[in-house]
Amino acid sequence: MDSIAEIARTCFNKFGELTDFLANAKAENRESMPPDKLEWEFSRFQLWCGNLGALQVGNSSLDSRLRESTVIRTNVFKHLLRLSRTLVESTEVVSNARLPFEKQPQVEDSNSGSSSEESESDDEPPKELVLHMASIKEILSDLYMLSFRIRNSSTRPTSTLRIDLYTEIEHIHDGGTTHTVDKLAAYTEFDKRHIEDLLLQLRRDAANEMQEKPSKIPEITDGNSYLIERLVATMNKRRRFLRYWQRHAKKNGGNSKGG
Repeated sequence: MDSIAEIARTCFNKFGELTDFLANAKAENRESMPPDKLEWEFSRFQLWCGNLGALQVGNSSLDSRLRESTVIRTNVFKHLLRLSRTLVESTEVVSNARLPFEKQPQVEDSNSGSSSEESESDDEPPKELVLHMASIKEILSDLYMLSFRIRNSSTRPTSTLRIDLYTEIEHIHDGGTTHTVDKLAAYTEFDKRHIEDLLLQLRRDAANEMQEKPSKIPEITDGNSYLIERLVATMNKRRRFLRYWQRHAKKNGGNSKGG
């Protein structure tokens, strides 16, 4: 089990098992781990998974989002692993598979002698299910704290290869012929003309301020092509970047509602 989706799915199933066993558990177990409080924590876990895509696979998954954020991914995985163990141990007690720690026979220390009775405290040991309930709440609180860091834009992949290759293909039917057009690439010529017109307008404004004749206003030359091409490429890349993350956000939003 080396993916967040797998361990999150395990936690989801273990939550369900524990809830079912707790519904018919002994009164003392239900008192130590109230069913309504466990249901509340289960709801918190479901909400956390839905918001971040922890149960998803593919590009919309939390695994994909954190593939270049090793530290955060490791912390999330450790918390989910700890949550899974806590749920399993709680289920063992609630289902009567074993006695809780406080009811298991204690191994006496022969070196303590007769003073052991005097050193015993009158306080009862903490109940295992009470400790597990506190651990579940603590783990989920930590996961919610991590979610703020996960949603930070710095956790997005630094590689831009997928963004550079992003396209929006549209099929145009012209009679019996079908043309395939990348809508984002179609903006290139428009961007080029826009930049050329903008440069000319800036030069006209500068000429008016210097009170020069219109005939002295320089036109667009080959020497300007490098700057224009760089600006066009930058605008095209920026447009792909925005469209890619807009589509990514909509996809994540749809998956969260579906989960």
